[in-house]
Formats: sequence, structure tokens, C-alpha cells
Amino acid sequence: MNVLTTLLTMDSGTARIAGYDVATETKKVRSAIGVTGQFASVDELLSGRENLQLMADLHHLGGNESKKIVERLLARFDLAESADKLSSTYSDGMRRKLDLAMTLVGRPRIIFLDEPNMILRVPSDGGAKSLRTLLARLDEHAIDVEEFTVQMPDLDDVFLALTGHSSSPAESKTQVITP
Repeated sequence: MNVLTTLLTMDSGTARIAGYDVATETKKVRSAIGVTGQFASVDELLSGRENLQLMADLHHLGGNESKKIVERLLARFDLAESADKLSSTYSDGMRRKLDLAMTLVGRPRIIFLDEPNMILRVPSDGGAKSLRTLLARLDEHAIDVEEFTVQMPDLDDVFLALTGHSSSPAESKTQVITP
């Protein structure tokens, strides 16, 4: 995952993400992807709303557009009631939802999920309910998922890949990939 997200360089070979060469077009790759790590990377000194607004500012979204995106993501991830509370007061599950919402602020074409079982908080149903919830939230964010694959080579590793497209005709394919 570190190579595909341009955090490490490849020793040899080639890789393309969203049509861009990982080795030579790192800025374009980074502009096309979103990454949600194994542990929530929210700023606990900020509220949920402020965390999302920070991401909107980093993506250079305009004032009105960023406010709409922030409000829509807070609602879609069931964080509206606690939006103005410090994220340090959030439960682990709420932090994970906020972290995933932060990944979606920039409308990435490809989303990398590191340790999706941590992100999805896999319940006793084997994760099916959490996966359906995630797919519904992506759909609500104008990402239509066309296909997904779940592979579990052993109990510690999970690979989840979602392939879809934006509901907006101007936007291109979105994929969710996990190592």
C-alpha cells in the first residue's frame, strides 16, 4: 500500500493508479486517491466539523462548497449531533467514521482502506452489515459501487476492493482498495 500511495518508491517494475504512473506522476496519483489508515487520524483538539473543514481547506474547496460537503458528510456518517464536540470525546467508532468522512472530502477516485476490519468494526455477522453500511454511505456520497471483492487469506488479513463510479457524469470511476 505504501508504494501505491506514493509513500515509498518502488525497487523495480511499474504501477499505475487512476491511469498515473506511481513513480513519475506522484502528485497526480495523490490528487486521485484517498487513504484511511488502520488508526483514525483525526485531530483530537478539533471538533468533528473542524476536522472536516480542515480537509476541505487543504483541498482548496471554496467556502460555500466546503460548508455543503462538511454538512453532508456529517449527516451521512451520523455525526451531525456531535459535530461541534471535540473529537477527543468521540467513541472509537465515531472517530473511525469521521476519519473515513475526512477521506471523502476531496472526492477521491480511489480510496485505500488499511485494515478495513478496524474501519468497519466487523460484527459477529462477519462484517456483512458493516460492509453494506459502508456501501450505502459511499452511494450517498454519489459513488455508485458496481463490484466489490472481499478476500481473507487468513484471520489477520482482509482485502477489500470496491469498483464503481460517481453518480455525477462529470466525475470518473471510484475504487476502494485495501491491502
